[in-house]
Amino acid sequence: MPAVRLAIMRLLAKLQVPDIEFGKLEGIVRQDVSLSYKLLRLINSAFYARPTEIKSIRQALTLLGIRQLQAWLTLLVLSRIEDKPHELFTTAMVRAKMCELLTVALKGHSAETGFMIGLFSVLDALLDLSLEEVLTWLPLAEEVTCALLHYEGILGAILRCVLAYERGDWEAACCPGLEPKAIRGAYLESLDWASEVNSLLES
Repeated sequence: MPAVRLAIMRLLAKLQVPDIEFGKLEGIVRQDVSLSYKLLRLINSAFYARPTEIKSIRQALTLLGIRQLQAWLTLLVLSRIEDKPHELFTTAMVRAKMCELLTVALKGHSAETGFMIGLFSVLDALLDLSLEEVLTWLPLAEEVTCALLHYEGILGAILRCVLAYERGDWEAACCPGLEPKAIRGAYLESLDWASEVNSLLES
């Protein structure tokens, strides 16, 4: 694996440690100036509309919580892969947001878990490795791994639905308990969200 991607994989693995401690996550971010800068820019953007500026990683952790911060950091780390078409990263963002919205609608898992499922579904294309190989690097819960590799459980059904919608396979783009209108709305909202995040990262 090229050195840059190896560094990215190692950083991703550190970020996915289950029940990571507050201090450890803060330390990972503080050691990476670029990551800290981009994270604070996102948190102080219109996404959160904070009345006062967030000036430190500790403040960000306190306000957002570890899980939400892990999701943002994972997204920012993947944005560093530069030798791939930008459209692929945009696809990752749309999938992540759509999986998050559908997960919340079905009330099966946390929003952050849904987000990660969508984001990680593009890791094979981003890193030029099979998904099986990539997941051996990451300390993920078994249900997350099974959803990504075999589309098992609620999370797997959500991911299958999102991928089908992306392909325009309307018959397969369904989720038990969700109306087609809700799935379409989640997709459109995800496109808008990905466009906003792209603008922030590029400015």
